[in-house]
Amino acid sequence: CDYCEIPEYAIPSAGTQIAQPAIENAGKSVDEEAEKMLESYIGKEYLAILDFNSKLPRLILDDESYYLDSIDAPFYNFILDHPLYHHSTLDCKLKNYYAFSIDENHCKYIQNFYPHIKAVYQVALGAENVISLENLQEKKKSILIMGTYRNPDIYMKQIYNMNKYAEKNMLVMLEKLENDNEMTVENALKCIINNSNIEKDSFPLILNKYYLVEMYYRNYYRKKMVDALVNTGFHIDIAGEWWESYDKINSPNVIWNKAVRFDKSYELIAGYRAMADSSPFFKGGVHDRVYAGIANYTAVMTDYNDYRNRCLQDIVQMYGQECNYEEICQKTDMMMNNDTFYKEMTQKAYEEYMNNLKKTRKNAIVTKLNDLAREIPTITKDIYISVLKKYENDDLSIPFEVIESELSDFEKEMRKKYDEYLESQKQEEIEEILPDVTKEEPVEAEEDSDNFEDTIFGAPKMEEEKDI
Repeated sequence: CDYCEIPEYAIPSAGTQIAQPAIENAGKSVDEEAEKMLESYIGKEYLAILDFNSKLPRLILDDESYYLDSIDAPFYNFILDHPLYHHSTLDCKLKNYYAFSIDENHCKYIQNFYPHIKAVYQVALGAENVISLENLQEKKKSILIMGTYRNPDIYMKQIYNMNKYAEKNMLVMLEKLENDNEMTVENALKCIINNSNIEKDSFPLILNKYYLVEMYYRNYYRKKMVDALVNTGFHIDIAGEWWESYDKINSPNVIWNKAVRFDKSYELIAGYRAMADSSPFFKGGVHDRVYAGIANYTAVMTDYNDYRNRCLQDIVQMYGQECNYEEICQKTDMMMNNDTFYKEMTQKAYEEYMNNLKKTRKNAIVTKLNDLAREIPTITKDIYISVLKKYENDDLSIPFEVIESELSDFEKEMRKKYDEYLESQKQEEIEEILPDVTKEEPVEAEEDSDNFEDTIFGAPKMEEEKDI
């Protein structure tokens, strides 16, 4: 496993908010050190390449082939934002392209409009517990707000400066988003052009050009939520970029710090009694900071939609899209000033987190054992069950890396036994075809006791032995 950390600006972006095909930026150069780093992987083989909001798909070699196609490995692009912002990378026709997203609607969008991507999986970013019950009293009694902010008025002005056709379409999209809490930005566009003769390939490019709608939408409602808390006098700590454009950033009850790295976000979230989240662009997913709060006894309030209500009912506070001041402040007051409510909600949320973690680990173990049992007939039912029982009372005290190592050792042992069995079968075949020089009467061979009928998935046929 190689870890390659390339500086954010070492690879040039499209150079504009509007996506451009990678080939149109062929004249742009990669930072010299980053280029040397990337060249070191050409021609190598890996199980997979994983990157987040990656620029790598856009990299082109001198022969105009894609850089990632020069590495023998499937590429997984983990899209953490709406895919409309990543059109120029998702549109690259890599030979072995896969994607992850935390939102089920975004997965469907990628599958529909980028068919060259072989598969798209919904995967929620995990959370880590970094605080113990003994340290809960040390939590800061302010409300943490994380994320970026840009003044929504800027985007509205840009919308009004577009041509009349685009301006009208974007204003209609915003109206549909405002009137329907479950409406996605892509469905808002579909409502407008549903009866048009637009080609399917053109849709993601149009949505990308209408990015102003999504940017206005997310920042407008984020501002409404924060305004409700600031105006009511709650103490707010903000961690994120570009909040200098927020008109209340200098209020006495507001403290603003720059964003922290992802690997430091758990400690930051764990240090607060409550966190307020605004992510209206995820209609079919949950932002990772919500799960981080749940895992660290931090009371969480986020915006409501049907998907989150199914996943998070009774373990987080949720407010309506209209960002009603009274509703937001009432729920925030419960989290901040009602100790009984706070303890009950965060304890229930933490228990839900632990139960889900146990299920995830158990599913991973069962999947691994099933895969091995299908491949290796020496894994009998008794062996399979004995290994599974070893982990059935998982209390999470054993790091999963240890369990993975134990399963790897088990796999090596079982494969060795199976290889020994195959070798013994070949030896018996050799002995059967040797000429009989003893002149003794043939003795009927005893039934082979080393058979694999007692397996989970049955033994492979011997004629298939050559393929093993």
